[in-house]
Amino acid sequence: AVGNVTISGTTGSPITSANVVITLTGNKFKAIAAGTDLKAWITGLPAGLAVAPSGAVAADATTVTLVVSGTPTAASSAALAITIPASVLDAGGDLTVAPNASALFAITVPAVGSAAVGDVTISGTTSSPITSANVVITLTGNKFKAIAAGTDLKAWIIGLPAGLAVAPSGAVAADAITVTLVVSGTPTAAASAALAITIPASVLDAGGDLTVTPNASALFAIN
Repeated sequence: AVGNVTISGTTGSPITSANVVITLTGNKFKAIAAGTDLKAWITGLPAGLAVAPSGAVAADATTVTLVVSGTPTAASSAALAITIPASVLDAGGDLTVAPNASALFAITVPAVGSAAVGDVTISGTTSSPITSANVVITLTGNKFKAIAAGTDLKAWIIGLPAGLAVAPSGAVAADAITVTLVVSGTPTAAASAALAITIPASVLDAGGDLTVTPNASALFAIN
């Protein structure tokens, strides 16, 4: 049997270690060394998690405590499915631990939040340098990771006219909620569309890629 336990956390962040207690009836464990990798015991274990005994397990013990730790990269809400291999049991073959609906994963994907862009018009004419424009993006319910000054952020703006460059106005500190993109250069194509901006997950504290809420007053005016 497996005792009640909830292995909780969010993807991309270390979980608080959880103790999974398994008790045998009518069988005994063989000796198991401290630090043994027991990940294979838990079917469907989210990637990034590790499983090991809480210490050395003595021969003839009837209880083992599995310590689950690490940083999961996948969500799960499933009940634990545990199979003890015959190699660590005194008798019989592999042993499936009786399921317990109160022994489960509660690992979620963190909310990505939302992002807004301020009013701005990126104007100019093709083949002539534009006046640099500042595109201010503000997060709600999320934060930026550190972004170095001078980082090429052209990929954030979908449909950016060729010839334009995009970089932060300076270094962005970890946990900042605002970034100013400086758009500059000499466009070689016209554009009159509203800005379409996607912030990649790699620069966000939580969640996946984040699409900035469109603003009809944040647009290109390049003729």
